[in-house]
This record gives sequence, structure tokens and C-alpha cells, in this order.
Amino acid sequence: MRKTGAKSALLLAEYAKKIFMIYRRDKIRSEPIIVESVEKNEKIEIIYKTNVTEIKGGKFVEELVLDNEYQGSNLLKVDGVFIEIGAEPNSKLALDLGVELDKTGYIDVDRKQKTNIEGVFAAGDITNATGELRQIITGCAQGVLAATSAYEYLKMKK
Repeated sequence: MRKTGAKSALLLAEYAKKIFMIYRRDKIRSEPIIVESVEKNEKIEIIYKTNVTEIKGGKFVEELVLDNEYQGSNLLKVDGVFIEIGAEPNSKLALDLGVELDKTGYIDVDRKQKTNIEGVFAAGDITNATGELRQIITGCAQGVLAATSAYEYLKMKK
């Protein structure tokens, strides 16, 4: 599983006055250097063993309903919400086809999005090529690369 919440909190802290990191467990599971950076950042407050059960507001987000009390209330006033829970790749089909996966379960591709199987290409968040940039724009760029590589492969097969 990719552990991205802590990294996102650090990024958001560069722009926001205050970040509440609401975390369902009792300890952040991320790289030690990231955990240390989050814990030392004065703009980030971690609320452990808590979940958001509802987002309230009118035209804009105004408050969160928490399943545990925080400072005597289950309501937390906020101006916005970013949801970041990490992800596990759904690569079973690729694995069933014999496509090699990396140790974290992502499809292993080269710089042209080729897999270990001739004629099979992959792109987007399911691949290990995106690294930390699991964003739509990265997946689109990889899709173009994969499509171009597949086209070149098919041209050679004529």
C-alpha cells in the first residue's frame, strides 16, 4: 500500500495556515523521515484514532463530524477537506497473464511502458513508473507513451 497521507499533509502545510491530519490508527505508517517531518511541523496537528463520519456545510465545507471527541466536541471547524488514504494496486489480471509486478504489487514497466510480455503495455497508477506522482496527468502521459509503443510494436509485426 502507498502511504501518501503524511506526504500530502506536508505539501498542504506549505500553503495552508493549519492542517488537521485525521488518522484512524494510533501511529502514522509512513517512512520514518516523513513521520518525523509531520510531527515537527507546527502547522500540522494529528488527530489519532479518529474517523470523519460526515462533511457539513452549505456552499463550502464548514465542519467535520468525527467519531471521537476532539477538544470536547465531535465537530471540527474546517475550510476544506483533502482525502488521502493510500492505495493498493488492483493488478490481479496482469499477474494472471504473467505480467511481472514489483515488490509492492505494481506492474513493472520500462520507459516505453513495456511489460515483460511481448506486446503488453501498461500505463497509469497501476504501474511502478508513476513513482510518487499518482495523478491523472501522469497517467495520461503514460497512456500516450503506451499507445505509441503499442503502435510501433504492431507496425513492426506487419
